[in-house]
Amino acid sequence: MQDLPHHGEHWFKDVGEQAEQARRADQLKATIRTLTEQTSRVGLPLGETGQYPQGAMTPDDEGELRLAVTTQAGKVILAFGKPIAWLGMSPREARQMADALNEWAAKA
Repeated sequence: MQDLPHHGEHWFKDVGEQAEQARRADQLKATIRTLTEQTSRVGLPLGETGQYPQGAMTPDDEGELRLAVTTQAGKVILAFGKPIAWLGMSPREARQMADALNEWAAKA
């Protein structure tokens, strides 16, 4: 039987990598804060809208969700305005979201 290699050293990042990840985290937070401020300023705040355009799917359905999309550092960023456990949508809405994500991916 072969021993499995020890992978514990990969869990600890060197100081330079930690600093780079912290910098990217700060940039992402700033981007999301800007999206949140911009959407609120134009009267379209991120997060739940309080509406159920197609009715509630389940008792814990929180209704319609407004989100924003952008790119940063070669990544597509989705900002929901709140923690999200799941999304439900019609097939038409899923295709529209896929098309929109493909457009943003082309920009990334």
